[in-house]
Amino acid sequence: MSENELKIDAVLTMARAGLFGLMLDARQPGVSVPVRLAEDSCLVLKFSYRFSPSDLEITEWGVKQTLSFGGLLYRCAIPWCAIYVAMSPVLGHDLAWALPEEPPPAVRVPFKGLRLVN
Repeated sequence: MSENELKIDAVLTMARAGLFGLMLDARQPGVSVPVRLAEDSCLVLKFSYRFSPSDLEITEWGVKQTLSFGGLLYRCAIPWCAIYVAMSPVLGHDLAWALPEEPPPAVRVPFKGLRLVN
């Protein structure tokens, strides 16, 4: 199973359970987030099928959903190459994939319950 297939499987499982978060490097090619967040190397976004509008897409390309930022809607698009942690408060576990060569400071601190996926 490829790294992207592992990510898709894990994120689909988390999405079916409810709310989940993704930690990503917004500077990566293909990432579409509000301009004020576009340089964040340790951005955490929350996703759910229950959000309105309910347009969550989890595909071979990545994750897309319209999210609210201060009451303003923005269609976010996150390719798998930018995602390095998936978190599920519902399932009670977090998963990490290959971290950037220079992880952001927040990632250098061990996560409680973080499990590295090879």
